[in-house]
Amino acid sequence: MCNEVNEYLFLIFKKHVGIDFEEKKSLRNENLFSRIIGADPCEMAVLLLEIEKHFNIRIEDEAIVNGELDSFEKIRKCVDCMI
Repeated sequence: MCNEVNEYLFLIFKKHVGIDFEEKKSLRNENLFSRIIGADPCEMAVLLLEIEKHFNIRIEDEAIVNGELDSFEKIRKCVDCMI
């Protein structure tokens, strides 16, 4: 299942954030809202909704508000734990 998660996340992040995390492994732990990545908060909200829908999971609002999902790697681990 991990490979399916990775492939989908690579695709959706490339679509919404414009970064290919499969290729740019060094950015996977970088804060998505940092100047290096510069993710738009609205796009991130859409991205998380699409992830929830695709994997039929529910990401807790508290995890988002508390910054627990502020990097590609943290989101990947969260999804892995939920499916």
